Amino acid sequence: MGQSVIATMTFYKSIDMRAGLALRMAREARKHGYKLIAVDGGSPMEFIAALEGFGATLHPQKGKGLGPAHRQLFTLAAEDAGEDGIVDWVEAEKWPLVAELWGINRPILDNEADLVMPGRTEVAWASYPPAQMHQEKFCNLVMKSMFPTIDADWFWGPFAANQAAIRHFIEYDGEGYNGRSVPKIHAIAAGLRITGVTVNYLHPPEQTREETGNLFYDLRRVKQVEQVSAMAETALKLGLIIK
Repeated sequence: MGQSVIATMTFYKSIDMRAGLALRMAREARKHGYKLIAVDGGSPMEFIAALEGFGATLHPQKGKGLGPAHRQLFTLAAEDAGEDGIVDWVEAEKWPLVAELWGINRPILDNEADLVMPGRTEVAWASYPPAQMHQEKFCNLVMKSMFPTIDADWFWGPFAANQAAIRHFIEYDGEGYNGRSVPKIHAIAAGLRITGVTVNYLHPPEQTREETGNLFYDLRRVKQVEQVSAMAETALKLGLIIK
């Protein structure tokens, strides 16, 4: 019998605000009975010790870059989840989402979906930095044009996957943030069942304060828009859309 495993990645230069949020997520995972697996890119030993103290399992990142890190993480998480298990990808700072994973996982447990993308309420959207909110809403609109029958919050990031779905994330050999987005297109091409569910979530206010009006975070959002083009190119190549 499989289990639900939270998969995440960590890399902090110090025990700062974001590292504190990651530790909060580890506490929440233990509280709600989830196993937490993280691939770490070289955080301070005191952070690693604290995360492990909350029951998390950390693995040093083996390859350089997000692509190898994604593949390493999803492989480890899939192995721990087991044949009938679920891999829940959650960014390390999104601790409020842990309490909602039961609802995200439900369509898979009920054999109604292979891949689930949770969605945000308007209250949740309002809790985000404005630049991030507008960027992700724009990307979602483009994805709705690409796949109008799939009602999902494509660009939030978190997802739940069974073994059939997580395989596409493990096998994807691309780089950067595409490792969490383009495999969704491969899952569609494979005929897997993809759905969205709306959950109750509020973005950590300290993270919103730090990133609002911050040029470097805003530029990161601009860069992330490129994922849409990569997803469209893959959909064209696989014959899912016609130019």
